[in-house]
Formats: sequence, C-alpha cells, structure tokens
Amino acid sequence: MQEVQEPQPQSTLGQEDADEVFDESSANDKGETPEELLSSPPKVDSEVEVLHEKVTKQIIKEGHGQKPSKYSTCFFHYRAWSENTEHKFEDTWQEQRPIEMVIGKEKKEMTGLGIGVASMKAGERALLRVSWELGYGKEGSFSFPNVPPMADLVYEVELIGFDETKDGKARSDMTVEERIGAADRRKMDGNAMFQENKLEEAMQQPSLIWEMTSCSSCLGSIGIWLWL
Repeated sequence: MQEVQEPQPQSTLGQEDADEVFDESSANDKGETPEELLSSPPKVDSEVEVLHEKVTKQIIKEGHGQKPSKYSTCFFHYRAWSENTEHKFEDTWQEQRPIEMVIGKEKKEMTGLGIGVASMKAGERALLRVSWELGYGKEGSFSFPNVPPMADLVYEVELIGFDETKDGKARSDMTVEERIGAADRRKMDGNAMFQENKLEEAMQQPSLIWEMTSCSSCLGSIGIWLWL
C-alpha cells in the first residue's frame, strides 16, 4: 500500500504582517538613515558648551580646520524643533538643499543659530539649544515656519563648509565672475589638502563649489577633480 504523505503546513505572510516588517537595511535602501526617520531631536551625551547665555552646543560629530569668522558665507544643513512641543518646523536634509548664511548678517530670528554656526568647524555636526529671545521672539511666527510664541528652539546642524569674504557678500549678491573666482580658490585648496593627505577636508571642497556656483558647467569636467 502506498503511504499517503500529509501536506506540510506552509508559513504565509499576509499583507498586514508584511507591512509591519521593517529593518535598518530596508530604510537604507530608501536612502534614509535612522536619524532621518526620527521626528524628535537626537539624544546627545557630549559635554554642553555655553556659547552665549542664550545658546548652548553639544557636538555630535567633530569637524576639522578653522572656524568661520564674521562675514564668512556658511553652507549647512539643519533641522529645527520647538523644544517644548518637539514640533519639527524645518528640515533642509528633507528638502535636499542646504541653507546659506553670512555670519553677522543673518536674519533676526536666526541670531542664535548664527552664534552656533560660527562656533563650528567644517564637517562638524552639533545640537544647538537657543532661547526664544534669539529665535522667533515673544510673538513667534504664525506663517511659515509655524513657531509658537516664546518658543525655545533646538537645532541639529551640520556645517558643510564656508567661504571667507572681506565684505560679507552672499552668493546671491556675487557676480558670475566672483562666483567662479571663489570656486577656483576652493579647487586650489582642495588640491593642496589632497596632497597633504587631508582627505576628509579635501572631499568637502566639491560640495562647497557646487553651492557657490549652483552651475554644473562651472565645475568643469570630472578630470578636474582627480587630484594627482
């Protein structure tokens, strides 16, 4: 007599269960990092540095080189929250476009942010806490961004780099010739850093040039950026 085999039960994963399956690798497949998936400020254990009676800083990642001086044009990414409600009202990483700020010429509501950025080195990432007096003030903002009255602020900031200028001229105020001149200086700095084996600093330069020119043709061919 032929033995009849009982069918083995098969494990199935329903759509409802599949929707709950999530790991870090699937996040990275979408080009997202765990930090970017968080809606609240990151937890930082580093020492608190008092930059101003209304501004403190905690370093998340160390930077390199010098700090920007007054009238430097800084390029950076940031996320911003209202500290009490943890409402995130700005995220340039999500928008995929860094912000440009001239130290000493920042908007009034970004005074505290400017103090923090001025204390950072290129490549540095930090958590800033700013009292409402150096933020959106007593009235807050009911347009964009929506910030409550007297809201203390939390910023996560990464300084891409900065360009030193004598007169504090923002990129938007520069002529094409001035932008290309600034880009050329960055290229020479990058070549020198590469030859000195300062690879991390050297690799920051193309990003800065792109921000300074906002023009792919100004970058030239890929061969220009092979530091030999």
